[in-house]
Formats: sequence, structure tokens, C-alpha cells
Amino acid sequence: QLTEKHDKLDEERKKGISFYPTGLKELDTHLNYGFLPKGVTIVAGRPGTGKSSFITNVSKNLSNKKISCLVFSLESDNMTTYDRLLSQYTQIPIFNFTKNRKFLNEIEEKRLLYEKERLIKNPYLLIDDKPIDIKGVETQIKICQEKLQQEYFVVQIDLFGKLRNFLKEGHSADVYEKYLNQIQQLSKSLGVHFILVAQINRLVEKRKDRRPMLSDLKGSGAWEEVADLILLLHRERYYLEKYEKEDVDLENDILEVQIAKQRQGIDSKVVEFKFNRETVSIQNLKNSYIEFDEETFDSFIF
Repeated sequence: QLTEKHDKLDEERKKGISFYPTGLKELDTHLNYGFLPKGVTIVAGRPGTGKSSFITNVSKNLSNKKISCLVFSLESDNMTTYDRLLSQYTQIPIFNFTKNRKFLNEIEEKRLLYEKERLIKNPYLLIDDKPIDIKGVETQIKICQEKLQQEYFVVQIDLFGKLRNFLKEGHSADVYEKYLNQIQQLSKSLGVHFILVAQINRLVEKRKDRRPMLSDLKGSGAWEEVADLILLLHRERYYLEKYEKEDVDLENDILEVQIAKQRQGIDSKVVEFKFNRETVSIQNLKNSYIEFDEETFDSFIF
């Protein structure tokens, strides 16, 4: 049976269809498997470094490729997540269409309408902002699998520590280990890939080099044991603004994504992206692209 499965996998690899993308080509270049079914990825960083923006960009890009994403947004409500997505799609700063809407020009209004319709009609991006525990996560995944008649989903939990299980039992290392093991078993039984967002210990801010390390995760041994992939995020401009009171230069606001652990792959590689705080979007450093297609929305029927 194992030989048959490997033969099938080998044929898929020859055709280039065995890799499960992250939605970020620059990151995919350094990964062996990507978001493999029955796997777990950890995305960790300090508050304000871009964790939610990072995973929102991931879910946006994956859903555009018709890869289904189920997002449990436990730190913000649906409208906040929706505004973040709309800003990423249109490249219009959130402040401009929430507070300064009357100052948008005709092209920007047209772009907003087009991307709003695209978001509403996107069946591959599902967002849930209700308080939930692991049992509820399992139930929602099964409902979505049944509805879309497919097994593989990328399931994001932002933040993992905001699950109701932790509200009842606290945030000790033992509690994290308990529920991380449950998530791992759930990924295997349901055939999905989990992305768990985690906070880094605040002690990192007291170091000269504030780049996070695996040991900065509470109960780091449990995270390392369960995770197939661990990504640690760092934005130096965030700390310069916080501690040195420097104005953020958007052109030089770099988001570092460190591959701290990769099962059967190379660790410690750092992938850099340009981070735009106004549109909470990340872009390839080599070129600044815009997601929308002007020819497409120019022909959009109002």
C-alpha cells in the first residue's frame, strides 16, 4: 500500500502538482511541501509586526487560486477583516475608504466596487469571527467540507490562544501542549492544513537583536513537536517607531519571514517582503504589483 501511494505521489511530482502553495511565491521557493494536507503551520510574532496582515494576504492569494480557506478571526470581527482584504485587493489605504470616502476619485470608487463584488462572490474564502473552541472548529470544518464537497482546506486560527479552551484553562505550557496535540490530530483526521497564529514572548523586545527565536514561544517544545512549518515574523521599522520614535518610511518597511522550522527541509532561511502599513499588504521586494486588473474592472457593468 505504501509503495502504491508513493508511486502515485511520484507521478504527481513529475507533473508539478504535489506542492501545496502558500500563496506567496517568494516563500514557496524555499519550501519542500508548502501547506500540505494533514499538516500544521505556526505563524508567530510580536503584536504589531504584521501577523494578521500576513495571513490575510495568504488567504486572499490562495482563494484567488481557488484553494479554499476557512478563517477563524478571533482577534477582530468580520468587518475589520473585510476592510483589510478590501484594502489589500484595491491597494487603497483603509483610512481613505473608511474615514475619507468622499475624497476618493472615480477610478478608486470603481476599483472598490469591483473588488467588493469579487469578495462577496468568492466561494473559496470563508470567515468566522464568533468565539469558538476546538470542538466548534471541527464542526465548522466538517460543515464547509460537506458544503463544498471537498476535503482539503487551509484553516487559519488567529489567535490560537484566543480559543475558548484557553479562557477556561489558562495559557500554561501544559495547556498549549494539550490543545496543540488536539489540533494535530484534527488535521490528520480531517485532511486539512492548519495555520495557527501565536504571540511571541514580550522579552524579545529587551534584546538588542529583537528578531524572534523559537524559544520565545511559550511552551516552545510543544510548538516545535507539532508543527510541520514555523514562520517567525519581524519588522524592524515597527520597533524603530515604537522605541526610537522614527516616522515609518513605507518604502523601507520590510517584513522578514524566517523559516524557523521546516519538516524535512532547510531551516533558518529569511524571506523579505515589502510591508505597506496603510493597506496592510505585503509585496515582493523586486516589484510592487497591484492585485486588480484595470482592463477587467474597466469593463465592469454598474
